[in-house]
Amino acid sequence: MRIRFPQSPLRLFRLGIAGALLCGCAAARPDLPGAEIGHLHRYTAEAGQQLRYGTTVEMQMSGDSALPIDMAMTMEMTVAMDILSAGPEGLEGEVGIEDLSLGGDMGQAMESVMGTGLLDVLKGTRTEFRVGPHGKIDDALSRGEIGTDMFSNVSQLSRMIFIRWPDRPIEAGATWQDSLVMQVNQMGVDLQSKILDDFTYQGIQAVDLEGVMTEVHVVQKKSRTVASGGGDVEEVTMDMVISGSSEATLYFDTMYGLLVGGISRDSILMDMTMTVPAEMTVSMQMDSATTIRRIIQ
Repeated sequence: MRIRFPQSPLRLFRLGIAGALLCGCAAARPDLPGAEIGHLHRYTAEAGQQLRYGTTVEMQMSGDSALPIDMAMTMEMTVAMDILSAGPEGLEGEVGIEDLSLGGDMGQAMESVMGTGLLDVLKGTRTEFRVGPHGKIDDALSRGEIGTDMFSNVSQLSRMIFIRWPDRPIEAGATWQDSLVMQVNQMGVDLQSKILDDFTYQGIQAVDLEGVMTEVHVVQKKSRTVASGGGDVEEVTMDMVISGSSEATLYFDTMYGLLVGGISRDSILMDMTMTVPAEMTVSMQMDSATTIRRIIQ
């Protein structure tokens, strides 16, 4: 495939963010031999309950091209999840962006060119989800119904909060895998992405959560992502290949099984072959550190 690619670092940034969202989504199907005894994880909540999470992403983007890229951004986001119904079969609800702000030279450049209206549109955007008691998610991503604009589609938000656990008891040290294949379109670029997540259950541990020692279920997550595709945008043609890796530590409470916090480090490499009209190659790397914490109301 080929794409018409804009001659602006900010457009490169927008495509980069789309790649970051692809690499950040949790996966869908576990395959675990399992242990006979141990922890059987279940997500439980009450109808009418609201879960709120604060997320901070610190990102550095660098690249080699005719216009060298060296930009940084900090993103602060509050995610609100309303539980509409709860029962033995799992939870149903809505999730959306409650608040969003950008900082750093990359965030300031985005706002100056595209205006603060971009953020205003995202605030309050919501989508429905269903999640089984062990974390199997039914949403637009799993059904292949992703919108054409990754900036207005928030289906991936529920996957920040729920991971798929095995549906049988496991002991500390148990491992399992999830995988997800999805097709997205961003700025006229068609991308197919495959994500493979490797999980390891560390057992119950006491960790320092904002100055308070708390017993939680600890999960280590390592992810690999490969995406490729192309399309037509403005006056440039391009093929794109994205590869990503991520390592995260996630904490879940021992009473309701809900996420209470996590930290992640991610690295994404993007290679783009463009015609403007002469052929050229642009390589970009995005390194980011992400923290997520539950906001107790």
